[in-house]
Amino acid sequence: MSRDRSRSRSRSPRRGGRDDRDDPAQRCSVLVRNLPLDTRAEEVRAKFERYGAIRDVYLPKDYYSGRPRGFGFVEFVDVREAEDAIYRLDKTLFGGREIQVLKSSESRKTPRDMLDRERGPGR
Repeated sequence: MSRDRSRSRSRSPRRGGRDDRDDPAQRCSVLVRNLPLDTRAEEVRAKFERYGAIRDVYLPKDYYSGRPRGFGFVEFVDVREAEDAIYRLDKTLFGGREIQVLKSSESRKTPRDMLDRERGPGR
């Protein structure tokens, strides 16, 4: 008499109770260009969270005027989900504008970093 064993298809944490999603190395920032200037972070989150868990949405503003700069960053918990969002959302319409979605080469900057960058080198 043989027994059929079913195997669970759910993801279980790795040894030590640690899940890959807690690993900062697995996170991925996505740059979103050509956003309408009146875009709110909640709107961006709603569009992107269909593709995976989001850790943060950041829409930079001009340091001096406080006006939006027309781009933003979406940080995904998992790099595979970020890549899926890039593939599916690049060159799609958002608020009547065609957005560009690509993997960010840099991490999020602080307001102080941005001020220093605007001032230029040597200051």
